[in-house]
Amino acid sequence: MILKLMNAYYRIANGYCDETLDKITQATMMYLIDNGYDFKDILNILRNSNIEDCFRPESLPDCLWENSLVKRDTYYYHSSLHITSKPPKWNPETLKAEYEPFFMEMRIRFTIDNLLDYYYKTCAIDVSLRNEKRDVGAFEHLLKTYTNVVEDVEGLDIVLMLIDEAATNQALLSNPLKLQEYETEVILHCKKFAIEAKYNNANKIVWRNSNV
Repeated sequence: MILKLMNAYYRIANGYCDETLDKITQATMMYLIDNGYDFKDILNILRNSNIEDCFRPESLPDCLWENSLVKRDTYYYHSSLHITSKPPKWNPETLKAEYEPFFMEMRIRFTIDNLLDYYYKTCAIDVSLRNEKRDVGAFEHLLKTYTNVVEDVEGLDIVLMLIDEAATNQALLSNPLKLQEYETEVILHCKKFAIEAKYNNANKIVWRNSNV
């Protein structure tokens, strides 16, 4: 697939890249593949991208983030919003661990429906207690409520962590608004995460093409 995409890229970009720029283009395409885009999707994205020397994350069109709860070029703490390098694998032939260069990228699309599914599955909400229209409204309210509550932490992060905290406590929830009962613990955790990440310079997106 990546070979076909590279050929399509050269047809669209009308030029040839050197080896380093080739790798950056491939890394950007792999980012889209890991986000769930197929060949046709990526071909369309290529046509609508602002390509200069090569295909980079910053070349991607803003429309990819439309209707997504994730903001472009914004770091998120919750693992469900991460696309990251795989852990090292042990090679029994060489008797050595094989490492993939580290990267930490953010998902492009995470919609209100994705948030709802995460809530239902993580908290094991019984089907009889699910009311999608009501629950969407509740989550929209929660996202607004927790925007700008903790410096450098997005409201989406806080809401996802509220869901995790409720699941850890095996809470029986009849309405997403009940998640607010865990806000004290979660906000304290978020403040701690933000301070530690800022101190360690760890609250940064690390693109896989930075390893090229």
